[in-house]
Amino acid sequence: MARCAAATTDGTDTREVNQGIAQLYDKSTGVWEDIWGDHMHYGFCDPDSRTDSDHRAAQIRMIEESLSFAGFSEDPGKRPKNVLDVGCGIGGTAKYIARKYGAKCIGINLSPIQIQRANALAAAEGLADKVSFQVADALEQPFSDGQFDLVLSIECGEYIADKRKFAAELARVTAPGGTIVIQSFCHRDLGPSEESLQPWELTRLKKIYDGFQIQGYCSTADYVNFFESLSLQVITFLNLAKTHLNQSLINPHQPLKP
Repeated sequence: MARCAAATTDGTDTREVNQGIAQLYDKSTGVWEDIWGDHMHYGFCDPDSRTDSDHRAAQIRMIEESLSFAGFSEDPGKRPKNVLDVGCGIGGTAKYIARKYGAKCIGINLSPIQIQRANALAAAEGLADKVSFQVADALEQPFSDGQFDLVLSIECGEYIADKRKFAAELARVTAPGGTIVIQSFCHRDLGPSEESLQPWELTRLKKIYDGFQIQGYCSTADYVNFFESLSLQVITFLNLAKTHLNQSLINPHQPLKP
């Protein structure tokens, strides 16, 4: 479960939204770490896998699937070199990439407690020269244009209302020829005659939003449109609906039933 900035499109003060997200995870990080370990995101695994060890392995597999899908590997010519993890939790993903590929990694999110923990863990594991973490807003990143060859965001976009601006900021800090990877919960794609999800679907999703300071889901088609509007090339997506906790929410071809 990654943490990052949120913004609203209706004029609501983003500082209040961001503060709510930061406070939620400042208070709960210890609990999440006990449950998830240092990879605070869901895993890619068989639906029958339910043990702690299976889930930890599935979290690693999720990272590997994302990187493989984006064309990265241990081939010297296909390794990421400068990586940004947007919504980094306590740094598990960035540390894994740094350790495996020798990449320089920076992680950002809104929670000071998580950032403090991420830097402490990196130092304890001898990775302080490879990875660093800082509090920053995903919509106003403190980085130069084109600084990273890989910008990765796992379960972060859900906390951002203005996803178009989110996509634009990810694109801004990505180097020419670089890669952006977003792994996110999405609702189904809308049909040709639909302007929104069905009322019962919105009601069900609102229960999830309210419990975790989530600012809303969009569809995979929405993300593709956002990046197409920025003239990015080779925009593709992979449906991970068979992962054991995601199936009912992100399959764009099989809507939920009341």
